Amino acid sequence: MTKKKIVALLVLLFMLTMTLMGCAGSADQNQGQNNQQAGSTVTTHRFGGSGTSTWIYSFCVAISEMLNQELDDIQLNVQATAGSSSHYGMLEKDQIDLGSGSTYIDSLPYNSYCFLMF
Repeated sequence: MTKKKIVALLVLLFMLTMTLMGCAGSADQNQGQNNQQAGSTVTTHRFGGSGTSTWIYSFCVAISEMLNQELDDIQLNVQATAGSSSHYGMLEKDQIDLGSGSTYIDSLPYNSYCFLMF
């Protein structure tokens, strides 16, 4: 296969995956709301997901929806932010609990911390 065909196939597969994620049923979401009303303790986390027009935000929403359906005691709420680089300041100011990272620069603090630990 040529590189163009492989790239086209991967793009098509990605688009199909995103389309199927958007077609998730609302019955599971209603079940999660019923669990919250039944008196179970639910921990809510704010999840910084970058700008709404980016694939990172879509990925964060898809991941949070899957986790919210599977986990009864944790609720992830995705928030639109200025980008993954802004999450460091937002974490420090306690504006979000989790944040996405998508660039090489975002991996440097994590790798430096892990390097210093060992």
